Amino acid sequence: CLLDRYLQGYNPLPHYPLLTFPFLHYMESIDLKDTKIVEFGSGPSVVYWKKRCQSIISYEPNKKIYDALQKESPQEAIQFISFADLKKDKVKASIAEADYILVDTYPKDMKRFELLEAIVPHTKTDVGIILDNTTWVLKDKDYLSHLFFVKEFPGFNKINELTVTSLYQTRKQPSFYQGSSLGEDGSIKVEPILAEEEYKA
Repeated sequence: CLLDRYLQGYNPLPHYPLLTFPFLHYMESIDLKDTKIVEFGSGPSVVYWKKRCQSIISYEPNKKIYDALQKESPQEAIQFISFADLKKDKVKASIAEADYILVDTYPKDMKRFELLEAIVPHTKTDVGIILDNTTWVLKDKDYLSHLFFVKEFPGFNKINELTVTSLYQTRKQPSFYQGSSLGEDGSIKVEPILAEEEYKA
């Protein structure tokens, strides 16, 4: 188990997130210096994000991991959290201010689907939600895909797992599904949105 190996000191590429390399390469092409990141599922990667963004809060629901991280490198950015804490004003405020939210908790500690249901209603419209191991959590994938457009980054991570990290960004609006075309004079003609029954017919 990766968790057991981590607690025993197994940590390849210290301070490097356990996300796919293609995703990290993409994020390194973005200027994050004015962004706020909230992370669910902490790790030594806090140092990685802290160097690149304005601020980071990393919530960890596993007490053993939390204690190990605090012993290794005490960080105010890392906070222990329970599911009930998601209702606290301070936590909801951090979610509402976040530009990116990374979801990478162990299911036994905090189920990702329930976590997403709890936090998504409190996010800003243009938030970017990062979901790791997307193809391992299809219910979570479907939930976010219904609400956001997505960029997927399949590839290997730092422990040579072949997996997918996905970035859900740009909340879907009804206007995205309204047909449009160019008129002869170059103007845009917008077609009425069809009812689902009519569209299928």
